[in-house]
Order: sequence, then structure tokens, then C-alpha cells
Amino acid sequence: MLGRPGPVAQHRAVTEALEDRVHYAMYRRDVPGFLLDAVGITAQIRSADWVLDLGCGTGQVAAVLLSRVGAVLATDPEPDMLKGLRARLAAEHIGNVLPVLASDGDLPAISQLLGARFGAVTVANDEIPGGGMLLH
Repeated sequence: MLGRPGPVAQHRAVTEALEDRVHYAMYRRDVPGFLLDAVGITAQIRSADWVLDLGCGTGQVAAVLLSRVGAVLATDPEPDMLKGLRARLAAEHIGNVLPVLASDGDLPAISQLLGARFGAVTVANDEIPGGGMLLH
């Protein structure tokens, strides 16, 4: 019989998603502030700029970057990663990060809505040496 998963399967899925989010937040370290300072100087990111953080996870770039820029639009295609980010933002009393469920496929819509507002775009990608890149 096809249809909705039963309560046991639903509980298992929720538990696995929570474990993934907790594991990610515990073992994926924040980008060091001195590195973001160097990148900010090189890319000439100003303190009033907005930064788009693609693949933000639980905030390893966004939470460190936010004290250096005006605001961060933190996007991730995984709702559980955004739950982790929201929990971190609440725990650390952070207000200038906006978590949004979106992927790189949503860039045209984000660009159309917000125009050229971003001073930089960060991209999380395990295939890039160092785990990501900055586009300016």
C-alpha cells in the first residue's frame, strides 16, 4: 500500500534529520574571523554591504561574517540546516541574518527581488578546496 509513511517511519526520518543537523553544527567549524577579514579587505566588502551566503548550513560563515557587514541573506536548500541556523541566531541574539529556504537555482528570483544589493556572495561547496569560495 502506497501513501504516507507510518508513524514509526516519520519518527525515524525526523530523528535522522535532527541528528544530521546536530552533527553538522558540532563538527563543521566556523570560518575563522581573521580569514573573513582578509577576504573582506581583498574584495573591498564594506560594513554596509549585504552578503548572500549560498549553502549557509547552520551558519559557519553567516554567523561570523555578520559583525563585518550590514546584513546576510543566508540560503540553504535543506530545511533542517535552516532550523539549526535559526536556533543559533536566537541563542546568540543575532538579528541581521535572514535565513531563507532556497538554492542556487533560486538566484534569478533573488536577484530580481533584491537587485544588485549584495557586496559579495559566498558559496559553500565541498568540491572546492577549502570548502567554498567568495564571489565579488
